[in-house]
Amino acid sequence: VSDWSVSIRKAKGNFFIIDNFKIEIGASLYSNLKFEFLVDEMESGRGPIMNNKVKKALKSSEHPMVNYNSTENKIVSVKDKSFVLESKGEIEIGGLKKPFSFLLNCSYNEEIKTISFEGNKDITMSMFNIVKPTAFFGKLKTMDELNVKFNMSFTK
Repeated sequence: VSDWSVSIRKAKGNFFIIDNFKIEIGASLYSNLKFEFLVDEMESGRGPIMNNKVKKALKSSEHPMVNYNSTENKIVSVKDKSFVLESKGEIEIGGLKKPFSFLLNCSYNEEIKTISFEGNKDITMSMFNIVKPTAFFGKLKTMDELNVKFNMSFTK
């Protein structure tokens, strides 16, 4: 079983900050958050053969994008100028849509109108009916468990 990671360096997204929002527990920061990226932009760091295995597993020819669209976003804790946001919505991977929620550590810089989100979420490939990639004629196998890490910044 191999432990490896895949990076996405290029994604796009948007959200609309609620007018006069306040950083306080229970408050909504924005009305919705959308982000997406091309499966073909995923980079394993292990060369084109492994990159192609990822693309095949995620069915990139039929479903080229991974999409997230939030339906609810609430601040659950606040510390100084940082806060934790719970985002609930729907994610689509490999053509399969699933409810998805995660916590994001956030900071907002009012001077330069930038908000940064950071967090992670444990999921499994089987949740999305993804066949686990293998290599070397099945001798090298990947685990079902994944830890998805988020690190995004948006500027107005």
